Amino acid sequence: MNNQLQLVVDSFLKADGNMLSMEELKEKGCISSLDQFGSNYRLEQMGDYGYRLIKEQLLFTQQRFTETVQTEFIGKQVYFFDTVSSTQRIAKKLTMNQVEEGTMIIAEEQTDGRGRMARKWHSQKGGLWFSFIVKPEIPIATAPQLTLLTAVAVVRTIEDLLPLHPKIKWPNDILLHGKKVCGILTELQATDGNIEAVIIGVGLNVNQQKEAFPEDIRKKATSISLETGMIVDPISLLKGFCFQFEQLYKLFLQHGFQQIKNMWEQSCETIGKEVTATTFKGTVKGEAFGISDEGALLLKEKDGSVLRIFSADIDGS
Repeated sequence: MNNQLQLVVDSFLKADGNMLSMEELKEKGCISSLDQFGSNYRLEQMGDYGYRLIKEQLLFTQQRFTETVQTEFIGKQVYFFDTVSSTQRIAKKLTMNQVEEGTMIIAEEQTDGRGRMARKWHSQKGGLWFSFIVKPEIPIATAPQLTLLTAVAVVRTIEDLLPLHPKIKWPNDILLHGKKVCGILTELQATDGNIEAVIIGVGLNVNQQKEAFPEDIRKKATSISLETGMIVDPISLLKGFCFQFEQLYKLFLQHGFQQIKNMWEQSCETIGKEVTATTFKGTVKGEAFGISDEGALLLKEKDGSVLRIFSADIDGS
């Protein structure tokens, strides 16, 4: 890549939300550089916020995706990226401009992906990294239910497309043969107690091989490819997820959480086990026997008392 063109690409990578305004584009000489070198990159406007840089190949993939995804609104407006700091960060920026519900940000690679409790999420190429926006008219207290709904959608997607039977580990991990293959991060934007948007981030390990994972997590992490011995089409997985999520989301909005809760508990490996929950306040032990309507893990201690765990690291036997 020409040095001047590389500077253009780097400008977008360093920009807030990986987007630049038209004034910034002109100031940095991005437009003239792209025209001069006839690169494989194109500018695309992202609502009123600004412009992003996209490879022509990804633009083609993006167009094909929106034409073939079988949904009404989830994934109908998508933005594919090569490398971003964080899809979640870009989605947050887009919510400032009244984007459509179901808008999705997808990246081949994240340089600063984050999971629950701000933990680093290794997001190298080979995985499926995306965030999307929903705008449910629900009480803030019930918003955590969307994390559980998303987990069910991931499980149903994998089971529908592959000879695998993933399990859920409370609250947001998807496991294959006891190893983590997917994580979910849900964040709210609210004003005066009303939800304006819920941003759901999903990180799914698809085609990474063992050496792609850092040594400290190789025994705990896996990918779909490692578990099946196949190279899997991530776009097919993404389409499947969009379909499954939309169906469950409609069910949730029309009939509440109970059916989603039942599906989640059926797929959860934590239920029925003696577990240790490490919270900010300390460590507690008990039998996990279900979840509350708020998504809290229910633990029964030896004396019969019931604890509601809203945030913790869980280890079980």
